[in-house]
Formats: sequence, C-alpha cells, structure tokens
Amino acid sequence: MGVLAGLPRAVLVLGLVSMLTDVAGEMVQPLLPLYLVAIGAGPVAIGLVEGAAEAAVSLVKLGSGRMADRLPRRKPLVVAGYGLAALAKPALAAALVWPAVLGLRVADRVAKGIRGAPRDAMIGDLAAAESRGLAFGYHRAADTAGAIAGPLLALGLLAAWGQSPGAMRMVFLATALPMALAVGLLVFGVREGAVPRSAERRARKPLPRRFLAFLPLAALLGMGPVLLPFTLLRAQSLGADLEQSLSLYAGFNVVYAAVSIPAGHASDRRGRAPVLLGGSVVFVGTSAGFALAPSLPWLLLLFAGFGVFMAAVETVGRAYAVDLAPSEARATALGAYHGVVGLAALPIGLGVGLAWEWIGPAAAFGFAAFLGLIAVTGLVAHESRFRGHPRNALQR
Repeated sequence: MGVLAGLPRAVLVLGLVSMLTDVAGEMVQPLLPLYLVAIGAGPVAIGLVEGAAEAAVSLVKLGSGRMADRLPRRKPLVVAGYGLAALAKPALAAALVWPAVLGLRVADRVAKGIRGAPRDAMIGDLAAAESRGLAFGYHRAADTAGAIAGPLLALGLLAAWGQSPGAMRMVFLATALPMALAVGLLVFGVREGAVPRSAERRARKPLPRRFLAFLPLAALLGMGPVLLPFTLLRAQSLGADLEQSLSLYAGFNVVYAAVSIPAGHASDRRGRAPVLLGGSVVFVGTSAGFALAPSLPWLLLLFAGFGVFMAAVETVGRAYAVDLAPSEARATALGAYHGVVGLAALPIGLGVGLAWEWIGPAAAFGFAAFLGLIAVTGLVAHESRFRGHPRNALQR
C-alpha cells in the first residue's frame, strides 16, 4: 500500500464504494450526450440536462451537509444517497425522450447530493490533518479507477450488442450490478464513530469569511463535470466515432486517477493554493486548446490536460474547503461547497450550450477559458487576502 498504509480502513473502503459507483456512472456518462443526440436532443438540451441536474441537487447538498452535522451518525445519509443512485442509473434504460433523461439525471444527482457532503465529512473526520489531502486524493483516485473501467466496460458491451440507442439502453440497465455491490460494501464494510454532540450544537455558527470568500471560486473551479459532455461532442465534431470517443474518455480518466494521489499529497506538503492554481491554469490552456484544435490527434493531449485539471481541483478543492471550515461545521461547509458548485452549473451549462449552438464549438470553449481566467485571478486575490491563515498559505 506504500503511502496509503496510514489511512484508516473506513477511508479505504469508502474509496472502493466510490470506485464501484463510478464504474456504473461512467458506463453512462460518456454515452449520455451521444444517446441524447440519438433521441433528438441538441446542444442546448444537453447543456440543460447537465446544468439543471447539477443545479437541482444544490439545495439537497446544502441540506444534507447541515443535517449530517446534527445527526449522531453520517452513514445513514451516505447509504440513502448511494441507494437512490442504484435505482436511478439503471432506470435510464426506460428513458426514450430527453425530458425523461433529464428527470432521471436529476434523481441521480440528487442521490449524489445526499451522500456527497456527509461522505466527504466522514473522510475529513477519519483522516488526520497532515494526511487529509492524501485521503481525498486516494478517494478521487479510487473513484476515477472506476471511471476508467466504466467506459471500457461500456465499449465491450457495445462491441457485443451494437451501437444503436437500444444497445445503449442495455448498457444503462447493466449498471445495476456494480451499484448493488457498492451499496452492500458500504452497509457491511464501513463503520464510523458518533458525531460529537458539542459539534452538533456549535454547527449553527456562521461559516468563517475565509471559507465564504472561497465559494465563488469553487463555483468556477467546479465547472469540469458540466463541461465534460461538450469535450465528447467536440471529439465527435472533429470526426471521432463512438469507439474513439470512449477511448479518449477512458484516457482522460487514466490521467485523472494517476494524478489525484500525487496532487493530494503535494497539497499536504506544499499547500492547497499552489495545486489549485496550477490546475486552474491547466484548465485555461486546455479549454483554449479544445476551442482551437484543428484535428482529432490534438484531442489526446487535451483530454489528458483535462484529466490533470480535474484531479487537482476535485481532490484539493474538497481538502481546501475542509481546512477553511471549523471542524464542528465540516459537513455544513462541504454541503455549501458542493451546493454552490451545483447552482453555478446551470448558467454555465446553458452558457456553453448556447455559445455552441449560436456560434460554434470554439465560442463554447472560449467562454469556458474566460471563466477559468476569472478563477485564476480570484485564487490569487484570495491567497493575498487571507495569506496570514496557516492553512490557507501559498507556502505552508
């Protein structure tokens, strides 16, 4: 296990649960924009599906975080979230029109909202402060290992069943197996201690300014998932077929998994802000590359860059949020973090979709690069303003 040997067993099991869940989720994710096109949806509808799904879950994320700081255990909320996802993902097999896909996508993201903040708070509770970045890095890496297997499994199933919308629906139905395994492992394999009652009382205090000032930046840094379907559409616009698109997506996840643990470990040693800033700069360059890419071979580099960005931001952003919040309101803070990211997803998704439909792919990714530049500037300003806080320093 090497560097992971010091992590608690429950953290390791939570990573396996997320890995299985992402096997299922990533069997669906790369097919979904292509399936939506096949059943008659356009770029705006795709942006609406992804953006609305993320935005609809925002209030759930906020509520689940606050609730998790008040309940004696966080695990019941985590189990409920994974259980709802185990129902919603296979049900996509019955969705024949894009509004039905939207409804089930919302249900799946609501499930993520229920479990996300309590699960991340459990990881924050269980891991020591000096290895918190590593713990989140391991979790992201395990999660993304499932994201590597998911599209490859989908590719194998489509090779056997064909590439029709009906075959895609069969892939959606097949997600029931890994989701059932994930829920069983969570129920029987994870134990947690009680949330201290003192924390339950103190969680009503306002969150600190340094955390609240980070939330608008989190909204911009968290745009990766809503932009991801458009990277697949961009591949398709440059001539990629379904197999090539799924291979590019799997390659993205290989990079994401490979970089997550080093990124988290580096943030423990060097500070969170440098890793977040580096990931944001990579995002700006990658978005500009997607806007200007002249041919399909360029996408190998661009999908890899997108994986580096996602690994840095998804891993370190959560650890950063935990660092900036008081321990007694950890789940509340993570709920706010995830909630703000979700609320921002709707306007960002619609903005990217409208830019694509009205002007073209270059405008859509140019808009994303502009938002990334705002995030880079904001991170530098945030660091300058709160430089005195020991957990927020550029150099620790």
